[in-house]
Formats: sequence, structure tokens, C-alpha cells
Amino acid sequence: MSGRRATSSTVHRRMLVLIVAAVLLSPASTRLSSSGEQDGQARTVPDLARAFEHTFSQILTPEEYELFTSRTPEEIKEIDGELYRKINQNVGRWTDDWILWAARNLDTVPEARLERAMATASRIDRLTRDYFEARGWSYRSLEVVFLPQRLFHDTHNRRAKIQGVFIPFYPEVFFSTVDPAAPLELILVHENIHYNKRGPSLGLPLNEGITETSARHIVRLHELLPGKVLRNFQAYPRERELVETIVQGITSRTGVDHDAALDLLLEAYLTGEQSGMERVFGTDSWTHVIEASRSEKKWHRLRRCVEEALE
Repeated sequence: MSGRRATSSTVHRRMLVLIVAAVLLSPASTRLSSSGEQDGQARTVPDLARAFEHTFSQILTPEEYELFTSRTPEEIKEIDGELYRKINQNVGRWTDDWILWAARNLDTVPEARLERAMATASRIDRLTRDYFEARGWSYRSLEVVFLPQRLFHDTHNRRAKIQGVFIPFYPEVFFSTVDPAAPLELILVHENIHYNKRGPSLGLPLNEGITETSARHIVRLHELLPGKVLRNFQAYPRERELVETIVQGITSRTGVDHDAALDLLLEAYLTGEQSGMERVFGTDSWTHVIEASRSEKKWHRLRRCVEEALE
């Protein structure tokens, strides 16, 4: 955990992690009937998130519900902080209650697997914190709750391969399967970086490209995974290629090495402060890159803006 003084909600989340771990390790677990109906509870995390929308349609005013369904959590926080707090508190409380219910009534996780996962999460937290603090960046520890893979199945989209998720309006906790198909070390570094972003979104391509490229750099730096594993697991390849192009542009214009250039780009993502990137590429050129990244389904425009910035 971070060195800041714990709030009551932080203490509650720490207790939740410990309680969930204890319950998941318990050999006594009530199984669901074949129909899957028991206590009217959601059976998976995606179903739980969908249930929130129905519940909020009953308890929010029409104006509040319109904001809830049409704006992102970050936008709602800026528009109506009190509404955001109300939604956040309810989602957090309902999710905590559901996780404890699921731990007692659904699948259990073998003790050895859970302990390994928790040890990995603790190590990743320490290494990522050290990386950030060495560069003078603020860092918050991410709470991770490990659940059985079956609890991530999307009953409305059985093709979806969900291995971990942040529940909207409950950003303080990352819910992860204990046995992801992707390397757990890479997932956790990636999500720690996302969690520590304080600035506005740079658009999905830059957000994910910078995060995944930086996560792989940290994983390689600390030899958390064999190189072959990283090479064989492909996530956001197009976005990473774009980021590497930007990094090469930074190195050619400033003379810094690859790692320092990547850190400059990562700092711009984390803090939202773009002055460093603007000095490299010019304010107008870099602004156009961000605007293109924020434009949905405009990949060709983003590539063109990057190419123009590098000219």
C-alpha cells in the first residue's frame, strides 16, 4: 500500500481483500443449482455491472440517470461531483457485498494459486512504485481482488475473453482472474499504470499504446518474464508500433536514449502535462496527434498526424 494515511474506505478495501482471500480459501462453499438461480444475485462480474444500470434507473432522477448513461465517470465527476460520489459509493458497496456473496456461494480458488497470485501482485506493486518514485512521479497502490475465471464469463457475449476488469465508478479496485491467459505480471503492471494516470485521456490508441509499451519495458527491466513469453503475447500491436515511432522521433530530435524518450511520453500520459512533448514536436503538431487519437475510428488520420509531427 502507499505511504499515505489510510482513509476509512481504504481500510475497508484492505479488509475486503483479506476477507475475500479467506473465504476463497475455505473448503466449504455452497454450489449453485443447475438453473443458476439463487438469491436473485448476478452470477458474473459483467452481469453485476449490467445490473447497476437497472438499479440506478430506479433510484436516480431522470436528469441524473441521463448523465449516468450518457457520460463517462470522469465527465460526471467534473459536471456533478455530488452525483459521482453517490454513484461511486453505491457501486462500491454493492460490489463489495456481491464479491463476498460470490466467494461464499460460487467457485473457490485453490490456496496455492491464490497465494501465488497475491504474492505476484505485491511484488508488482513494489517494483512499479520504485519505478515511479525514482522519476519523481506520484504513485498510488492498486487494490487487486482475484476471482475464479468463471466469474468473468459474459453471459450476453460468450465470445468475450475477460480476464480482468475495472468496474465503472469503482476505480479503486482491479478484479482479476487468478489464472489469466495473458501473463499476470504484464497485466498488473499495465493496470497499475492506468490506475496512476491523473491527466485527461489522450485517446484510446495513445492511452493503450503508451501503457502497454511502458508495461513491457518495466517487465523487461526487472526480468519479470522471459523474453519469449513477451514476444509470443501480442497485445495492442498497432498501438505499440505507433508509440515506438513517436519514441524514435523523440530520440532523433533530442538525442536521449530510447528509455528516456519512453519515460517522457509516459510522463505526459500520466500527468496530462504536455509541455515536454510540445517542446519536442511543437505545440500544434502534438495537439493534432492527441486530437486524432481522441477521434473514434480515425486511425489513418492519427498515423498521418504522427508522420507530420516527425517531419
